[in-house]
Amino acid sequence: MESDLYGKLSLNTLLNYPTALDIHKVAGEKLAEEMRQFGARPSHAWFLDKARQLKEATRRNPFQYQEHLSKLLKK
Repeated sequence: MESDLYGKLSLNTLLNYPTALDIHKVAGEKLAEEMRQFGARPSHAWFLDKARQLKEATRRNPFQYQEHLSKLLKK
């Protein structure tokens, strides 16, 4: 079930934000809210943390965006 959650969350995040630049443009709170729509975790704080981590990772290395997203959501 967890891999199903992460797969769905990753896919929908990539569909809404296909590039690292798209991630940089969106506010962290908005990104967390949108990610939460596709996840079953009850904690909004979890999604805020993942949104912050994703934004930081894509800032450091925007060319590995999909890899960042995949690793981040498995944690």
